Amino acid sequence: KEPKASVRKDALPFRLEYGETLQLRLSKVIYLSHSRDTRVGTLILTNYRLVFTPETVQTSGSNHVLHWQHTDDALFHLNIGSISKISRVSGQVGGGRGKESLYLSVTCKDFRVLSFKFESSYQVTKVLGLARHLVFPVTVNSRPGKRFDADMVEDDNKGIEWLFAFSHKDKRGEYSTPKGWNIYSIEEELGRIGVLRSTNWRLSSINSNFEFCESYPKKIVVPARIPDKLLYDVAKFRSRARIPIMSWLHSSNGGSIWRCSQPKVGMGNNFCLADEELVASIRSCTPCNHVKIIDARPFKNAMTNRVVRGMGYEDESRYPGTSISFQNIENIHAVRSALEKLFKLSQSTSSSSSNYLSSIENTGWLNHIRSILVGAVKMASFVSRKGLAVLVHCSDGWDRTSQLVSLSLILLDPYYRTIHGFEVLIEKEWVSCGFQFQKRTGHGVDASKDLEPNNRSPVFLQFIDCVWQLLRIFPGYFEFNQGLLLCILEHLYSCRFGTFLYDNDCERHRKHVADLTVSVWEFINTKENIEAFRNPFYLALSECQTKGKQEIIPRPSVIAKQVVLWEDYFMKYSAQPSILDHGFVNTGANAILNNIDFMRTCMVKAQERIKELEAQLEKTQE
Repeated sequence: KEPKASVRKDALPFRLEYGETLQLRLSKVIYLSHSRDTRVGTLILTNYRLVFTPETVQTSGSNHVLHWQHTDDALFHLNIGSISKISRVSGQVGGGRGKESLYLSVTCKDFRVLSFKFESSYQVTKVLGLARHLVFPVTVNSRPGKRFDADMVEDDNKGIEWLFAFSHKDKRGEYSTPKGWNIYSIEEELGRIGVLRSTNWRLSSINSNFEFCESYPKKIVVPARIPDKLLYDVAKFRSRARIPIMSWLHSSNGGSIWRCSQPKVGMGNNFCLADEELVASIRSCTPCNHVKIIDARPFKNAMTNRVVRGMGYEDESRYPGTSISFQNIENIHAVRSALEKLFKLSQSTSSSSSNYLSSIENTGWLNHIRSILVGAVKMASFVSRKGLAVLVHCSDGWDRTSQLVSLSLILLDPYYRTIHGFEVLIEKEWVSCGFQFQKRTGHGVDASKDLEPNNRSPVFLQFIDCVWQLLRIFPGYFEFNQGLLLCILEHLYSCRFGTFLYDNDCERHRKHVADLTVSVWEFINTKENIEAFRNPFYLALSECQTKGKQEIIPRPSVIAKQVVLWEDYFMKYSAQPSILDHGFVNTGANAILNNIDFMRTCMVKAQERIKELEAQLEKTQE
């Protein structure tokens, strides 16, 4: 029996994006909730999304209620890039077993799990085969004899070019800001923070062809007295050739933040005179004449790297005027394990409200968030209050290093707390500095067939979670609201834009990503989205300066005690409602939310009126 498919675009419950094509439409598909409640509807599959539209719904307010499951329409509308695995599962009696099963389970990277029952085994096979080719082009392309299209797929592209981003190149003029790919300019940023006005530092083009270090940007900042010739010697001593480069300079006290990878010390106590000279130059150009080395790892992990991999950490005796501090931030494997536990908790229907908070703590996720935030606060304090040059690294310098550097800059510089500045920060410290989005996120890779599962880890999600924690604690310091963070995470997985594809700028340059795809910042910076992402409680940059609020340097113990679970993200698709849903559903939640929205609107209008009156006052004083 052939699936009932339709290509009538006008009958779709959504507008197709540019490059989006309808692949399959099936009616009489049954959705099964965690509590085994069911809904009959239509399943729609395109090359960008999977949508389930129920035929009949039971409503309560603006949300749908299914027994203990509290959902909204977003549950049934997902980008196929967010799917981590699709599998045929055994269902209830009469549902078939093995290859004859009528049930399909869809597991997503954003904590969604959807289960569907089909009319026939043929339909399941058809949907499963088509979906796997659309969702997992990297896996399909890498398996011998299972190529997506032998005539069209090149051997060296690994299937990434079949992701939706390469079909979505805007040709309708929808994005009003074509500057997306050029939103970050290293020259503009260095000019803003004052690096180019100093004779202590210089902008080196040693990596202009990505031959010096594939995971670094084309241009890097180093001490002016260090020639490029010496940098080649340093590269041999640092893991992955990731030498110390400047990320930020304090305009008042001369403190600075630098990033790199671990040194190749090994058990033989190896050393590198060029590396020592580079660190000494950083120290001599710092007014306080001291370099604080921040090793993000636990000390035992650093020792393990020294013994097993021949790497390690700096010997203070060989680097005069330095001191080293270990931050005890766990590696990607521990973080992945914590997220898996949190995922299981979100999908569990057995956890009661009495042990809910302890269950969350037992996952270890919040402890990881605390460790990162405490490390970032310490870094910011070293720079702001002591004027130190801070040199930070983990193992290879692209996971925990990116987290610590980015968060410390958010604490130190109010510019990075604006919408534009936050976008620049992600481009500067994550995209340009070689964070491995492909390996950590697994774009287009079937999690059940991943050949390198240990490379996956929610490192960038951790960073966004940390930003949300700061936004929640200091709401007046950020121009954006959590909507921007949720949007970035959605498109981290959606594969609609090219910003988060591949592992470094070198790969993106070779694959012409900027020419063939749209930047996520073009989408975010449309007028409609910008207004939706604005925080009504924000104190503008000028107001922060007049009120002495340029920096956020809380006590580490204070920040650690205020870390909570980001329920709007992790529990949005929970198998049972979050604490907020338990407490407020059917007890006036909508009234409370409406009051909050009304108060925010009044506050915005009041702020506008204040500005008008201030302008009038200035004119009268003239």
